[in-house]
Amino acid sequence: MILVNNNVFELHTKTTSYIFYVNDINHLEHLHYGNRIKVDENTVSSLKQRSEFTIGNSVAYREDKQNACLETMLLEISSRGSGDIRNPSIDIRLPNGSRDLDFVYDSYEIRKHTEMKTLPTSHSKDKEIEELVVHLKDEENNIRLNIIYSVYEECDVISRRVEIINDNQEDIKILKAMSLHLDLINKDYKFISFHGGWAREMKRYDQPCVIGTINSESLCGVSSSRSNPFVMLGHKDVSEENGEVYGFNLVYSGNHLESVETDTFSHIRVMSGINPATFDYTLKNGEVFETPESIMTYSSCGLRKMSHSMHDFVRNHIVRGTYQDLPRPILNNSWEAAYFRFNERKLLKMAKKASKAGMELFVLDDGWFGTRNSDFEGLGDWYVNKKKLPGGLERLSKRINKLGMDFGIWVEPEMVNEKSNLYKAHPEWVIKTPNRVQSLGRHQYILDLSNQDVVDYLFESMKDVFTRSNCKYVKWDMNRIFSEYFSSSLEEEKMNELSHRYVLGLYQLMDRLVKAFPHVLFEGCSGGGNRFDLGILSYMPQIWASDNSDAMSRIMIQRGYSYGYPLSTLGCHVSDIPNHQTLRTSSVDTRYNVAFTGLLGYECNLGEMPKEERKIIKTQVEEFKHYRKYFLDSDYYRYDPKDGVHIISQVSKDKEHACVILFYERADVGHMTDILPLSGLNRDYKYRVHSKTYYHDIRLFGGLVNQISPIHIKNGSFLHRLIAKVIKMKERGEDQVVNGDILVSKGYEVYQSFNGTGWNDKTKLVKDMESRIYFFDKVD
Repeated sequence: MILVNNNVFELHTKTTSYIFYVNDINHLEHLHYGNRIKVDENTVSSLKQRSEFTIGNSVAYREDKQNACLETMLLEISSRGSGDIRNPSIDIRLPNGSRDLDFVYDSYEIRKHTEMKTLPTSHSKDKEIEELVVHLKDEENNIRLNIIYSVYEECDVISRRVEIINDNQEDIKILKAMSLHLDLINKDYKFISFHGGWAREMKRYDQPCVIGTINSESLCGVSSSRSNPFVMLGHKDVSEENGEVYGFNLVYSGNHLESVETDTFSHIRVMSGINPATFDYTLKNGEVFETPESIMTYSSCGLRKMSHSMHDFVRNHIVRGTYQDLPRPILNNSWEAAYFRFNERKLLKMAKKASKAGMELFVLDDGWFGTRNSDFEGLGDWYVNKKKLPGGLERLSKRINKLGMDFGIWVEPEMVNEKSNLYKAHPEWVIKTPNRVQSLGRHQYILDLSNQDVVDYLFESMKDVFTRSNCKYVKWDMNRIFSEYFSSSLEEEKMNELSHRYVLGLYQLMDRLVKAFPHVLFEGCSGGGNRFDLGILSYMPQIWASDNSDAMSRIMIQRGYSYGYPLSTLGCHVSDIPNHQTLRTSSVDTRYNVAFTGLLGYECNLGEMPKEERKIIKTQVEEFKHYRKYFLDSDYYRYDPKDGVHIISQVSKDKEHACVILFYERADVGHMTDILPLSGLNRDYKYRVHSKTYYHDIRLFGGLVNQISPIHIKNGSFLHRLIAKVIKMKERGEDQVVNGDILVSKGYEVYQSFNGTGWNDKTKLVKDMESRIYFFDKVD
């Protein structure tokens, strides 16, 4: 809800309020962002900071306004000049070289939510969204600035973006244009951000907000696994269930900057937007510059409530298209099963096994095109390698379809190898600095998507591939980062626009292809999670979370993503063992349990797996198909790991179904049992609690079998192996009905773990990096 009264602007969601007003010097002054409050005639006087005189050597806004000092105000926008010496959110070089600006209030309008012309915008398909546009102007320099707020009441989210309009007869140079600007009073806050790298994405870092500036930023051309654009600002003691926290994100896939500046007046300035380090933009008379959309939410009930708001927002207002609300197919991907070494016969053999297991989609990964037999060559030549696939994509796709599966394909449109026909024909199409030895990543160049000819070529190339292959799924990869920034198609004065114009070209290409193939499921990828952001999710409803599919690694990577992104956007696969990234070994059950909370797939050759594991996988696929419709839009619950034990849960929106994952980093002894917390269930329901029954190999117990065996069995002997074929140690699955109020109040106490002695079928046997999954289904 948006209300305006006497130049006081109120943005209200279900539980929060965002309030600012036009003050005596015609600037927008921030009053409140937090729990929902009532606004009356006393609100401004109650919330605004009191200032009668400018302090010390701070600068008064005007000589006749000694009580007005921009440095000590909480503002909605800031620029250089007029006394605010904090980092500005807007920085523009004027025709005379000056960068001093003064944007004052002009007018406002409330209108229907509008989409941006150059960038993806949040949306609503069911309910009309209002947006508030506050018009500001710098009269001396003839520049207008609009701040546009949209309110998503049901998920407690407010979005904010900025437009800059040049009415000056001469060009101006935008040096900085941040999407988010939020000034707050510091209440012992800490800045929470997420960093990492390839195969180790989304590790959480907490830093106290002390005097100075903390930055989380990307400078590698993409949103990056180094620093994800999702960040939080929370009280130093914030927990999952208690404390104040703000969540912020940016609908953008390029270089970004999130900063938190704390000054000596106990004020905090939070900003998010395009990273100015690799950006400027020439704006001619009459032109409009649009910033990416920033997203913010607030919770006084801890991290969990903030995450639920962000999850609902992403599912309902970022993800769009055919698959927005549809369960995703269970896929089998060829990459780790075959890498570049395959032919049609080998692929079909893999697909037959996947089909028998109940999988719905077979994905042909890298290596199917040009001379692509290694990562040194072939990228850019999007025609089929007839030595590997003599019948082309058409025949392979048809044969996959006859197995009852859809066909999917991998592409990396943005890249090119020097060893390719495309590079030979158009060397000017790559991002490369003249007369300089080029830095390469994975032996490849980046194509210049700021060049419209390149975008048009890629559209036609991808359109041809998708049409010929009759694919129903596309994995869109991007395996390197930017180093040089030079485009042969841009004028010298616009060269620093390249990083942003590349993103605009990428969005144009994706938009055209998504609209041309509305029934194709697109999955983003960038060497795993190197471009996991709301910009990509605006076109592709899911992203490959990490190239690291090791269960131990993934439990933490997926936890990191869960703070800001719903698990329904994460590609999560069961891969082979030893794991190809860590060389760790874990059971097929544990690999599945960890992948269960996301979008399930298998990255392995089922034909080379033991028959018993194939049977397990078939059961897993059946189970996932049953539950995926309940958990696609579920609420996700994190619990703090304790003594190496991780617990996470998902609860369906109607609270009729839940699952809990119990993951052990290491086997431990000497404690009784584990209790599963179940915060999200309905107290008035009854639930059937059930889990899988396990049959353990007797050889796991080594010489301990002699404690119960009537004859001595030598550990590792022929007799030991023979008995193991016949006798299994049974761990009976949980299966009982429990009242919801008991589950919510106490939790659910699972079977006791093996403690070195004693065994019956109600004993749980877990080794290092083992897990269990428990289901809770409402019964009448």
